[in-house]
Amino acid sequence: MGDFVLAFPLLESLKQVGCSITICSHESHGELARALGLCETWFGCETGKGSSMLLGNSESLALCLKGVDCIIAAVADPGNSFRLFLKSHAAVPSFVFFPRPGGSDRIHAADYFFLQLEKLNLAVPGFRDLWQGGEKIVIHPGSGSKKKNWALNNFIGLYEKLGSEKCLYLLGPVEIEQGMNPAGATVKPQSLTDLADVLIHSRGLVSNDSGVAHLAGYLGVPVMAIFQATDPAVWAPRGKRVTVVDLTPERI
Repeated sequence: MGDFVLAFPLLESLKQVGCSITICSHESHGELARALGLCETWFGCETGKGSSMLLGNSESLALCLKGVDCIIAAVADPGNSFRLFLKSHAAVPSFVFFPRPGGSDRIHAADYFFLQLEKLNLAVPGFRDLWQGGEKIVIHPGSGSKKKNWALNNFIGLYEKLGSEKCLYLLGPVEIEQGMNPAGATVKPQSLTDLADVLIHSRGLVSNDSGVAHLAGYLGVPVMAIFQATDPAVWAPRGKRVTVVDLTPERI
């Protein structure tokens, strides 16, 4: 989810110049983007016409491109096969690029999207602020990669110090899959739109480098994001109230 959220400023910028946006993405991502007003419609990339289009089906491409004036595709594209497919079958301009900066590039991932589309001369929007505040700090102990996780005992210690009246754990499918089940007050959102609502009505978030941290930052929620395996110069959440704790070995 984090990479997708980092593209939200680009979607905002396109909306500001009057674009009507249709997204091909994971279903939960499309629902979140539409709920935040970042697209008009979406269709899934895992099944149906979206999946067939990405696999090079020209009939599905025609269905997906009905009424479309331009294609922006942030996809892994080995051998440029998708780029060549669009060039052969799409009658509209297309921009196809890898969805994240290269290993040696220290450009922030959100800025990277704008760099790929510099020909469009888009303005980078200001930070959104949807935060409404709440009583409890949300503690999110997981992430998409175990190597990015601050030790669970550290989060447990923080929870015990603050107490259940002031904080709660946020656990999703990834945390459950990783066997995280700390004792204490817990919230388990059933969708990304539910997650956004939890964050907007929280006092703030303490998290690893994760999609949750990126979403909270984008929403304007106070975030303390702990980095110990990835470069915050590239991957830090962007937002009005973001604090980064950089524990990566080369920068301690």
